[in-house]
Amino acid sequence: MAGGLHPSNKPLPWHIPTLKSVVRLIVQLSGFFGRKGDGESADKTLRHELLDIAVFVAGVRFARLLL
Repeated sequence: MAGGLHPSNKPLPWHIPTLKSVVRLIVQLSGFFGRKGDGESADKTLRHELLDIAVFVAGVRFARLLL
């Protein structure tokens, strides 16, 4: 996953984020900046990043089994 776990290095919010905010955070992992002229992120990018997150979670779960 490019960009690390929390791409903007901002503190995590203490409220429940909106779906739009969550989607933006996920697609930022692949380099989406969300500038005014960029438009909305493509669903292909979102699918790709969700797959990366799923693989990461599976890896963490497997690593926990090894400990």
